[in-house]
Amino acid sequence: MDRVKIYSKYDLTTNMNINNIINFTNNFNYEIEEYNINDVLEYFNIIKFSKDNEIKERIINETNKKFDEVLKIIQRRIGKFNGKNKESFLSLYNEVDFIYREDFFELIKRDDILNNIKDLDFEELLNNPNFHYNLILKHEKIVKKFDEIITKYMIEDSECAEIIIGKYIYEKNQNRDEIYLPKSLTQNNKEEIIVKYIESENVNLRYLGMVINFPNKFKELNISDKIKLKAKGRYIQESNKIFKNSTSIETEFEIIYDKNQEDPVIYSSDNNIFKCSVSTKWIEENLDYNTLLNNFIYIFSFFDMQMRLSLVSNLSEIGSSERHILLEDSYNYYCKNKWWLMY
Repeated sequence: MDRVKIYSKYDLTTNMNINNIINFTNNFNYEIEEYNINDVLEYFNIIKFSKDNEIKERIINETNKKFDEVLKIIQRRIGKFNGKNKESFLSLYNEVDFIYREDFFELIKRDDILNNIKDLDFEELLNNPNFHYNLILKHEKIVKKFDEIITKYMIEDSECAEIIIGKYIYEKNQNRDEIYLPKSLTQNNKEEIIVKYIESENVNLRYLGMVINFPNKFKELNISDKIKLKAKGRYIQESNKIFKNSTSIETEFEIIYDKNQEDPVIYSSDNNIFKCSVSTKWIEENLDYNTLLNNFIYIFSFFDMQMRLSLVSNLSEIGSSERHILLEDSYNYYCKNKWWLMY
């Protein structure tokens, strides 16, 4: 936790990281000649923090203006380290702390390192059990340089279907990094990977649902009805396994229209059966316009007391368990404790 790692200026760790930078600067060792890849990646994060003027000014004020000098030194250290290791940079990957793996590939995309990486070394990285494709697919320059190699390995890895589907389904406003697929990955390649995924042992119901609902609006990927039907069959199969082998609670909701009920609406529950009984007698006896409109507030709860529509999808009002159930795409709609899957 003493290492500096930037996520966002507004992340809860920012203040802690600023204090770590202040301590780092005040206790900076000007003499050391040896530093490892994690030291360099920490320097890299400190430099990224310094690009925010407000943060930089605070650090300067609390370090007696030493920070500018320290920035120059750590920039030189990064350059020296890169120059020394540019032909074997990928071999350092196993030494990288987990929090710095993304930063590692930000350094790699620099021309002085990227241009010196050999194809065999890159293939060795792709075979590393601690590697995930998302780490490189965020970087267009890396994908362009090793286009055909990445395609070859993605075709063999069925889990890449989740990356491919997610690229098109997830909306750009969901704070997700842009994913760059290799140009040599064809429509047929993508469908082949998705079929392998559907047939694989480790499938995720979320992504099967995305395949079933996949819209036919993308030029780069069109999932055939045959594949969607196959995904639906696997979805049903896996869903049945979950409910067969797991403890579950069955809940029923009933809406009743009662001609003899005096009260406008009665809510009740019994053994996980939730009932809403509406009096048709009361409605028929109160047909003036004002009362009819008020029914949408007091009986049907379509509007709140300020006449705001209560059916608006508002993710800030859902719990953490519901967030995990939600398929994070625009083809599923959440509405006040109700879910609609748009099949």
